[in-house]
Amino acid sequence: MEKIKYSSEIEIDNVPVKWLPKIELFYPDLPGFPIVYVHTIIDNTRIYGFPVTMKAQKYKNNGTCNVIFLFYSNINLNASENSKFREIVRTELKNRIGISDPVTKQDIIDASPQKYKSFLSSLFDICSNIYGNILPFGRFYEEIYSIIRFVAAFSPKTGRQSEMRMLYNFLSTFGEKISIDNKEIPQWNFLEFYLLPIYKDVREQNFTKFSKFETLYKSMYKVWKLDYTQIVKIDDIVFKAIPHAWEQNKEKFTKSKLVPWVKGTNIDFNNGDKYQIELLIDAFNRFSWRACFFIWSIMTIMNTDYNLWNKVFFEKFYNAGIKGCSEKVVACFIQQGFANSNVIPIDTWIDTFYRFALGIDNKDDFFNQFNNLGKLERLIWLTSQANKTNIREYMELLWCQRYGTNGNGEFRKQNPLACYECKLNKVCIGFQKIETSFVYVTDALTYEIVYKRKKDGNYSNKFNYLNLKPSFNVTKNSPLFICYLEHNIPKKIGILYKDKYKGYVYKLIDEFSGYILDENYKFKGLINNIYSVKSFLNFLPKEFKVDSEKLIKTNLAQD
Repeated sequence: MEKIKYSSEIEIDNVPVKWLPKIELFYPDLPGFPIVYVHTIIDNTRIYGFPVTMKAQKYKNNGTCNVIFLFYSNINLNASENSKFREIVRTELKNRIGISDPVTKQDIIDASPQKYKSFLSSLFDICSNIYGNILPFGRFYEEIYSIIRFVAAFSPKTGRQSEMRMLYNFLSTFGEKISIDNKEIPQWNFLEFYLLPIYKDVREQNFTKFSKFETLYKSMYKVWKLDYTQIVKIDDIVFKAIPHAWEQNKEKFTKSKLVPWVKGTNIDFNNGDKYQIELLIDAFNRFSWRACFFIWSIMTIMNTDYNLWNKVFFEKFYNAGIKGCSEKVVACFIQQGFANSNVIPIDTWIDTFYRFALGIDNKDDFFNQFNNLGKLERLIWLTSQANKTNIREYMELLWCQRYGTNGNGEFRKQNPLACYECKLNKVCIGFQKIETSFVYVTDALTYEIVYKRKKDGNYSNKFNYLNLKPSFNVTKNSPLFICYLEHNIPKKIGILYKDKYKGYVYKLIDEFSGYILDENYKFKGLINNIYSVKSFLNFLPKEFKVDSEKLIKTNLAQD
């Protein structure tokens, strides 16, 4: 493979200045590993490389600037005969930072049913305060690279740090190391750059230049034949699945699967294959499920072209329950590696957003009501993540998505206190679903810890929830909420819940939101009385001053 030896400056116009802090060329823990990866084939010429620095210039009144990347490659992009290649690299870099096909406010409005337009438009305006008037979208990662990136993102122990380490582990184990020309660019020869086959190579099973990946692929193919034996058919596409979930622990998986396969006679699975699969599991931090998902994602390329998936097909896939793959992982790499704006991964933040903020009960209704789900996801993800990190701009926003209790990990959901403090409550469909519900206000509550039951009927030492016990018998006709006052200040919210064993109870869902209220405030209504949520909010201050330090301390409890 050709060395990295040529440098060029690639300029991209009209990048929002507010995006600049989000553009990462390296990860701090891996300073010699470029994470913006470009690899493509044009006119039978393989082009690969990475940017090492960037500078912003030509700042404009519309909040944008031009960004110049110093890009190193195997091809001289400055040569006049390579102008086409240079433009391709520029397009790739535009994709990597998300300026190729950004999310606009109009995209969000056009994708949404009428009743959600005001809410999402207002949310976009708030998001713009941090990210600018467009949001990043595009092919953030090369296709095969994206599969590894999101398999690594499945349940990482230490979040993004683990993800990036696994990404590096995989590339350095199964990628071809590309030399940095010590004569031409000696100052950068400490960098480690590893090349993988591109999506087209894998579809054609052309691994001529990728011997390490080819060896892994051959061993994975044997596992594919041995254990992915179930068939799930969606439209005309046949998908493979495993009959039983793999052991998560590497040692247990080796004992239950790899050793018997070596001893078996149906397929020539030998110690060399065992070693390759063990290397794969090690690359993904010794977690066999990630290896299982990776094998499925790569081998499935033989039967389907991820580029052709549309919204209807994606929804069928997401609901098919294929064992041996992670629907969320697949959705992530199709959205962000293949730039499919019809695909959305359903994680905690998406789930809580459509259920609480949009007031939609299930993901199928969410899928069916919206278009351009991949672009909508960018808005949801950026606001949800900013909310999670306690950025002050978002302190009065989407409290329903935050955890509301210290012990049982309940989300606050739409509730009288959390919604009172959200600046979007006047246009929020989720709030509209509860504002005519009723809340019982009291200062006389006792608590009961409800412990989880084991399969044998005995109780676990872990509790399931805190039961707020009012002075009346709770039935299905009781108010939906109960609000507990401390020193005449609303502090805790419980929600009506039907327990399998105890019948209707009030489960504590929010013990933090009330702490934003000023300590000098006193509830103006009657205690031990029932109000509609809408009228309850009329007793609260019309405006409240946000004490950022108090908010941060309150919201840190969710972590």
